[in-house]
Amino acid sequence: MQPTVTQESVVPPPLVPISGTVGFPNGGAALDQAARDELDKLASDPATAAGGPVILRGSTDSSGSDADNLAMSRRRALAVSAYLKSKGVDPSRIQIVALGEGRPVAPDRNLDGSDNPAGREKNRRVDIEIDLPKEPEAPETPAAQ
Repeated sequence: MQPTVTQESVVPPPLVPISGTVGFPNGGAALDQAARDELDKLASDPATAAGGPVILRGSTDSSGSDADNLAMSRRRALAVSAYLKSKGVDPSRIQIVALGEGRPVAPDRNLDGSDNPAGREKNRRVDIEIDLPKEPEAPETPAAQ
């Protein structure tokens, strides 16, 4: 007698929003290989394919003027946006937020006032949030009169 083979249904894990960070350790707005690798990983995630909003928050260290830092943070976010678009992400989903030096994750200066190159490197980045699409709201039913 042959054993009965049953096929169990495989339930995929639920989709969850994802996030990542792309660094610009050498300054500028060019994506290095580590940045492209991180973006490839995010672009291939099922949460990205779901079609929700993508928020790119560009940041800089505190070197330079506020205006220059704001412009650089925008250029970094635009570089990430262009790469994601090249991977099939619809441009209408992407929102760019330029923060300049306003949201550091590490100090640019040590407690003794000396420069902190490692901190500056961490602050030159784009933070990426990919949310899930919003569920359509159910139409309201007419109120009973």
